[in-house]
Amino acid sequence: MQKEYTQPIIIKQSNQILAKVFFFVEYNIGTNQNNTIDQFILNLTPSKYGYAGFTEKKYLKEFLINQIFDKKDDFRMIKERKIDQQQVLQIIEKTIQKCKNSIPSEIIEIYVFPSYSSFIKNKMNGSAGYSSWENCILIFIDSTCENWKEFLPSTITHEYLHAITHHYHKWETLLDSLIFEGLAEHFVEHIEKKISPWANLFNFKQSQKYFEKLKDDLDSKDEQIYRSVFFGNKKYPQWTGYSIGYNIIKSFFNNYKNIRWEQLVKLKPNDILSKSN
Repeated sequence: MQKEYTQPIIIKQSNQILAKVFFFVEYNIGTNQNNTIDQFILNLTPSKYGYAGFTEKKYLKEFLINQIFDKKDDFRMIKERKIDQQQVLQIIEKTIQKCKNSIPSEIIEIYVFPSYSSFIKNKMNGSAGYSSWENCILIFIDSTCENWKEFLPSTITHEYLHAITHHYHKWETLLDSLIFEGLAEHFVEHIEKKISPWANLFNFKQSQKYFEKLKDDLDSKDEQIYRSVFFGNKKYPQWTGYSIGYNIIKSFFNNYKNIRWEQLVKLKPNDILSKSN
């Protein structure tokens, strides 16, 4: 019998719904990526934000295949990864409450998936996320990583800020990515009182140096340029975009110490850049 995955767990505070959490943690590894992902999305019904923030199931499926698995995974060697649903739910509830106390929002939809990605395991400490649309967050957990519980609150916080940003802005250019990722990393610092290692890659002078290299591409919508700046190539070290964005926002905060987060997320990227140093 096919298990229903569409019923969310509701997170409330004082009778107010804060979030709906959808867990995709009970499944059987299929013979390939397609039939494993099909188990997750077969009975997923759309909300007002579509299918986990995607307009059609086929787009969600394509994204999940690329996000959850490595391209060359040998499915004969893969074993199901169990996720402690109660542990994850407790972390989500505590983190979402803190986020909403700083920036109130509508009900957030959170979708939790297992991860078999070597990138998430080796580079992200077993915890990664993506905000597909306003009020939508997808979380990916590799429970074989020792530190996933330590990094999950930062993942949720980072993606929460993106889910709010989607209300006010289109996310199109390299400058948009620098500013929105920088904001998300500062929101993590604000809520979790820690700085992510990718945000802390460069000091301010180093960020300025790399910013000079990419400033002619700030209006670019080229996915390859984005990936080079954020995930590295011969020209840019891995995480360059995150660290530059973090330092732009840090400079902005030095000039506007009393601005509230509710105001900040509404500012246009060009305005934030022009008001930084």
